[in-house]
Amino acid sequence: AKKEESKKDEVIKTIIPYGIIEGQANLSDSERQNAPDFNTYIVRFGLKVSEGMLRGQLETNINGNTTLDGATKDGVVIRRADVGLAFPSKTTVLLGRTRLGNADAWGMDQTYAPDGYGGLDGVQISQEIPVSEGNSIGFRLGIGNALSVPKSAEYATIATSMKKEKALIAGFNANISGVKAAFIYGVEKNQMTEKFAAPVVANAATNVAAAAGTGKTRDATHIEASLGYEMPGIGAGVWFQRITQGA
Repeated sequence: AKKEESKKDEVIKTIIPYGIIEGQANLSDSERQNAPDFNTYIVRFGLKVSEGMLRGQLETNINGNTTLDGATKDGVVIRRADVGLAFPSKTTVLLGRTRLGNADAWGMDQTYAPDGYGGLDGVQISQEIPVSEGNSIGFRLGIGNALSVPKSAEYATIATSMKKEKALIAGFNANISGVKAAFIYGVEKNQMTEKFAAPVVANAATNVAAAAGTGKTRDATHIEASLGYEMPGIGAGVWFQRITQGA
């Protein structure tokens, strides 16, 4: 009789580079009264690596000389940089700069709306639950240093990790027979939203140092939700967003 040896489970290793370059060409624009032009909105590159249950991902955004709002901002933005574990139970734990994701907006990757959540420096836990073939629901939870709230004329967020409060983001998504639903809720207590000028100016004669500027904190919340239907080649849906800041 031959003695058969059981084979060890093979450890699968993968390295996946990816990226997106997105632009917009305008032949004419009656509002701006412009000549034909071309704008580059996104230049993004990333890398996903895995070995067994280990996971890692790095994603960068190349801003160039200016951002979408016209502000000068050279350099490369680290959108996410995380490592973690993906268990056979479809539970994933990530550590580092993670992106919890946004409720599906049924549009391009970057649009005028939604404003979306930025990277969160902390930990993220997600759980996917298969319902049937091709159908699933999922839950996500992230806790980190600061909630990314978009800037506007009404408020200017100063994201800082030098405080006791932590930002919390929770999400839910479902994909059942082509019906897609998603919901995300984020909250942060005492987020600094306004920065005032220093009340004391440096004076060489009296040897008085300049005082640090004062700030105002507010409780911030950010909600996104969407519902739609998708089939091969076409999809449509509705999307909702609400951002609040309480004194």
